[in-house]
Amino acid sequence: MLNYLLMYNFMTGVHDSATAKWPPVAPLLAFLQGMCPASWAQIAVNPGTNKIFAGNETLPYVNGIDGATHELTSIEIGGTPGPIVVNPVTNKIYVGFLATIRGNSTVVVIDGATNQVTKVAVPASPYALAVNTVTNKVYVADYYGGKVTAIDGFTNQTVTVQVGLNPVSVAVNPETNMTYLGNWNSAEATIIDGATNATTKVPISGKSEGHSIAVNTVTNKIYIGSYAQSKRVSVVDGLTNQMTAIQTGRVCFWYGRKPRHEQNLRRERLHR
Repeated sequence: MLNYLLMYNFMTGVHDSATAKWPPVAPLLAFLQGMCPASWAQIAVNPGTNKIFAGNETLPYVNGIDGATHELTSIEIGGTPGPIVVNPVTNKIYVGFLATIRGNSTVVVIDGATNQVTKVAVPASPYALAVNTVTNKVYVADYYGGKVTAIDGFTNQTVTVQVGLNPVSVAVNPETNMTYLGNWNSAEATIIDGATNATTKVPISGKSEGHSIAVNTVTNKIYIGSYAQSKRVSVVDGLTNQMTAIQTGRVCFWYGRKPRHEQNLRRERLHR
């Protein structure tokens, strides 16, 4: 999710309203636009192979970029790419089709060695992805269904876990085999035990808070950003599940625009 937040800020011109200074991203933006003029969605990196994988919102392919030469390879996936995550251990790239409220959707598995594509059926709205590199499991947050689908990276078999209201962010601690979900319009985060798929709810700081999430695997702390007006980061202790709130002084996610899932929902309603 964090790679998406960074790229979203680059593409929409988010800046610090307190200082009115734009981030120095023009060279990166120019490079990305030169490589592919379409609208970019997400970017993920495989540090082992030095390959970058980028989707866009208008064309049914993922762009593979050689980090050394900047050579571009277009990988057809048969749908509009949404979230992207890489498992550098297996050299597999996972791409969720852009979220929809109708029927089932797909996560595409790309073999990083051959660019061969395999499709895995998932519930309707794969909003965010995360990978556990130790267990080789990929977790797919289903916004509209309130579920998480766990994909076995060895077999591509799936297990679905009900997690609660509108999961929009997901992060994994491979050291503890725990997966953490932030839920939109909810004052709780969800924890999934990777061994049993049992779930635990953890109160966080206010409603509409779980729109971004990150894990520090060394300290076993989970950080959950806010979208609502509390302007806090919730810090969850991975050992005790106790929460501490940090006041940040500003909203810890998007600035000035509605979240993507609200925009997609409105577009679908208009086209019904």
